[in-house]
Amino acid sequence: LYNSGDSFDLTVRDNTITGNQAGGMDYHSDYGATTLAISDNIISSNSGGAISDDFGIRIEQDSSVSNTLTLTLTNNLIENNGYNGVWFDNRDGEFTASLTGNSIAGNGLNGIYMVNRTTGVLTAGLYNNTITQNTDRGVWISNSATWINVLFEDNTIAMNTGDGIELDSAGGGVFEFDLGGGALGSAGLNSIFDNSSGFDIDNDTGADIRAENNWWGVSPPNPARFLGSVDFNPSLLSDPN
Repeated sequence: LYNSGDSFDLTVRDNTITGNQAGGMDYHSDYGATTLAISDNIISSNSGGAISDDFGIRIEQDSSVSNTLTLTLTNNLIENNGYNGVWFDNRDGEFTASLTGNSIAGNGLNGIYMVNRTTGVLTAGLYNNTITQNTDRGVWISNSATWINVLFEDNTIAMNTGDGIELDSAGGGVFEFDLGGGALGSAGLNSIFDNSSGFDIDNDTGADIRAENNWWGVSPPNPARFLGSVDFNPSLLSDPN
């Protein structure tokens, strides 16, 4: 799917997209306004081509600062794809995303990868998703641009081989990552645990990240499961999910 015009509105619902060798679903925008609603699909086992093409869903916004993209990603099963399960690449313009009730599991690299570049503005909310058993990170978010805000609430991010969540802001800019008790209003209630060879949260931003009122697999949480400055107290005594 490709947009270089004034506007593009698309609903993708109740499909099975499986066994492809160049990704399950690929959207690219160079210009204009986009509204995408992607719900109740099975996107699985897209693998066997060039490894970086074996994603479940890739959404890329490219070269125009006038781009606006609004995405709702709801109740999809995104599993066993050869590369990233969900991949957002925002180079310029404004990208607003809401991810709710998705199962993202067993993918060959990261469950979710979001990168915000150059002059991009990225705002995302992750609610009630299950992100498990991916071969690297559960969620990796990298900001090298102007502005990024990401809220996590009521998600399960567990049993991934790498970090549960890695947060980067190598390019500076303005950013807010709220996993509970932060400025974006997250209630927490995330279950983040048993991410085996990495950390449950790897904070490479250089700033304090608020992650209160979450379950970390044990009570009290093990401080060794966090890298960088992470405010994980108070924590929950049991799994809310």
